Amino acid sequence: MGDLERYIKERDVLKHWKYFLSLEKRFKETEDYVYHGIATNGNEISLINGDTYSNNFKQILILTASEFECLAKELIGIKKKNTGITVITKGILGKFPRIIETEIETDYVAIKPLCDWCFDIEKKRRGLIWWDAYNEVKHEGEKAFTRATLENCLLAMGSLYVLNLYNIESTMGNLDLPTETVYFRCQYTTGQVLGYRGSLPDFGNKKRIERKEEMEKQVNNIGKKLK
Repeated sequence: MGDLERYIKERDVLKHWKYFLSLEKRFKETEDYVYHGIATNGNEISLINGDTYSNNFKQILILTASEFECLAKELIGIKKKNTGITVITKGILGKFPRIIETEIETDYVAIKPLCDWCFDIEKKRRGLIWWDAYNEVKHEGEKAFTRATLENCLLAMGSLYVLNLYNIESTMGNLDLPTETVYFRCQYTTGQVLGYRGSLPDFGNKKRIERKEEMEKQVNNIGKKLK
């Protein structure tokens, strides 16, 4: 990859990342009027206000799903505008079969937002219940307004976060994110001091270990210069 091509790719990565951060901030602000928290009943865990719906959640769901579609196409090199979610599913799961294992966290819950994403025996897409909600909200209007919920926005935003992590790792070879998130976090990003924390499921540990060793060498060289 030439310098110009790499520059363009990294610029596009940052463009998507900054857009995600703007959506995340908007989602975070919904805590001002809807409590984000969980309730437990034995082994069952549920969002207390998961079924709460609003115009704000509707807008967030539509914007997030549209960006998810756009970014997914870029990750697998699809340029056709009318490519459906089935083709996107085949492409993403074919290239990153373990993406469904990716776990992320919020202040109140840990989730694997893509865990049910798959094909059934008839080669039909399954999982992504938030995507089905998005389609109904987009095409059926007021009839489907009640599907524009906190829970569907949480799953949609979490899915977009995972896709951005994969996009950054694929292009830049690490997850040294340029800006901290305000709502979501994960175990895969590097810490502040030689932070070896793990790798995204489809990338293994090799790249992260190499990155850690590189950082250690840099610190050692700085230490020698200071003596």
